[in-house]
Amino acid sequence: MNLLEFIKKTRMADVKVFEIPHKEKLLNFLEAGLSLAEIATKNREIVEMIPLPHLKRIVDARRAWQELESVRAAFLKSLEEKGKQPPPEDVLNIALTPHRVEALERSLDMCPREDYENDAKWHDAIRAYLEIWTGALNLTLKRGFVMLVPGGTVDISRYGEKLDIKEPLADLTLHRWQARRRAEREGAGTIEFEYPISSFLTHIEANKGRLGPKVADKTPQEILDDFVLSHLRDAVVRHMDRKSKDDALHRAATMYTELLKSPPVKIPHLGGFSIVQDGDVAGLAVVSETGKIIAHRLLDIEGEWWKTARMFFVQNRVSYVAIPMTSPHPELVEKFREEEGGFLGMLPVRSAGLSESRRPWVKEHGFEPPVASAIVLARRLYFPLDEWSKLEPAILGLVEYQHDLSEEEVNRYLNEAKGLVLLDPTVRRIPPRALPQLSGGGIAVGGGKRMNPSIKSFDDVKEGMEVRGIVINITRFGAFVNIGLPQEALLHVSEMSDGYVKDPKEILTLGQEVRATVIEVDRDKKRLSLSIRSNPSIGGKRSKGERGRYSATKSSVLRDLDNLFKK
Repeated sequence: MNLLEFIKKTRMADVKVFEIPHKEKLLNFLEAGLSLAEIATKNREIVEMIPLPHLKRIVDARRAWQELESVRAAFLKSLEEKGKQPPPEDVLNIALTPHRVEALERSLDMCPREDYENDAKWHDAIRAYLEIWTGALNLTLKRGFVMLVPGGTVDISRYGEKLDIKEPLADLTLHRWQARRRAEREGAGTIEFEYPISSFLTHIEANKGRLGPKVADKTPQEILDDFVLSHLRDAVVRHMDRKSKDDALHRAATMYTELLKSPPVKIPHLGGFSIVQDGDVAGLAVVSETGKIIAHRLLDIEGEWWKTARMFFVQNRVSYVAIPMTSPHPELVEKFREEEGGFLGMLPVRSAGLSESRRPWVKEHGFEPPVASAIVLARRLYFPLDEWSKLEPAILGLVEYQHDLSEEEVNRYLNEAKGLVLLDPTVRRIPPRALPQLSGGGIAVGGGKRMNPSIKSFDDVKEGMEVRGIVINITRFGAFVNIGLPQEALLHVSEMSDGYVKDPKEILTLGQEVRATVIEVDRDKKRLSLSIRSNPSIGGKRSKGERGRYSATKSSVLRDLDNLFKK
């Protein structure tokens, strides 16, 4: 049975969709197993006119057809090994689901063709057996119960709580089923089911007249024992395994789609920070919104390395830094978050597949692996669709219990989701995520400690208070310092040293942390002035001799201050 015939019989998709110029080519690609992502990338014109909901149904139908063909092939091979003749195609087509194919051989044994006067009655008998089987399976899934009977030397409590209690199959979660399966595989017990037997018998009694002469003298209970109960446990296990696999893949596809459709960040420069496996070197990078690499460096993890990293990002006008969501050395990433959270906004990025993504940056552009990783982390925020779609999705580890599935199976399923995204005309028009301009605003994003825990708003700042701050701008008249508020504080050149300072850059560097005293608070204009002199004058007042060391008059200094605050 080809794919189009399957769709016509099952009505899983609208066959009218195939009334397109490239019908034959599309069917050939689908039957050959090409993923929708491959078709969308290399032969987009074949599918771009098909509405996405219809395309999704075609993909689902193709998946069901592939599974059916696989089970059919196994069934026919089993018959061949047993020396049995395969049934005619019209009989095979009575079973259009895997569990009906699995029951078809038993159905044929129960009703040999010679017992019936014509094909119509024979086919009806086969259908009756398959309906009994399908009914028993469905009733079990809706009204049956499952439990794990302890056995062996392994304690079942290690797999989860109360797995030995009876639970309705209809309400069973993926985690509870997988826990029981793992416990059974490892010898902690045996999965058993409780069936709605009376409903089975009622169903058999209603269909017994269609079954044929071979079971005419048998009771419903005997038919149930021979045809159903001896095989039902294994069938329920297979069904639950399929269901849990499908649920896990469906959830993963949802997460994968959300990842591909992530809004790109909107900010001129974005930093990237990555720690290598050995934990002795970090990679730092600054990427522009066009993808250009502005700056990069390797940083030895020694001494107060986080201060050097902060200075690198401040000097390159970076407010936000992409950090790995998981790392071989999470304690170092957390250290950076703690020390820099009061100034730099930290944006955790999924780091799965980092080694594969950075490979071109190492081989083609010559970057060191830690730097290449930092570049990739930043690019994943700028260009999420491009960066994530480059990778085979299995690398991302999105599927629960992925170790129970093959990598090929995961890629095959998720590449269909990728294809639907790539064909979505709106995906390139997703509005960017505009990040707020930071001025100490990394506190909330980074989750790190505040530089000044007692200061949460401008009203908390008092004259004479000692504060920590980070130098974020230097001019010839002074420097601006971030103390964890949107309002920047001024450290005038006259307050930088007890001696004369000709150039502020002789005293301070961008990104440097300073400890200062608040010498003036202008609440009307929301201005703050700081001093790092040994004996600062609170209120901004100094002696005549001190003022004389600077050539600027009071009016010129005030003008300088106004200019600085208006920068």
